[in-house]
Amino acid sequence: NIRIAKFNFFTSYNLRNNMREFSGYTNQTNYFDNDSVAYLIQKGHKQRIRFSQSFRGGIDFYPNNNNTISLSSSFRLGNHSSNGLTNYLDKDISDVTWSYFDTNNRDESDDNSLDLSLDWEKKFNNPEHKLTTDITYSTRQSDE
Repeated sequence: NIRIAKFNFFTSYNLRNNMREFSGYTNQTNYFDNDSVAYLIQKGHKQRIRFSQSFRGGIDFYPNNNNTISLSSSFRLGNHSSNGLTNYLDKDISDVTWSYFDTNNRDESDDNSLDLSLDWEKKFNNPEHKLTTDITYSTRQSDE
């Protein structure tokens, strides 16, 4: 914050970067009417990364002790990506493999937003009373 006479200028920056990993295992036994048995073994691992940056800035104008006019803007740039691999193994009761395959799932998306605000506050002699007006515009662009 920087305050000069009847003006207050403010800005902020935020950075977020996180990675999460997930793993899973399934061992499924299937019994059929003809007394046959089959097994499905499934193993998976997934990694998800989220990265975003946010910028915010604005100005407050104090024309007198009872009024404040504020104009602010925030902008967010975000990116999300994930990568997952799952192995599938089908066996019969004799432990003979009759099916094996892998699936690899990849996903990446951008997520950006913009917010604009114009605010006015009027204070009265009674501190419990005030009048406010807020005008906000928001937009978001995502390719998910």
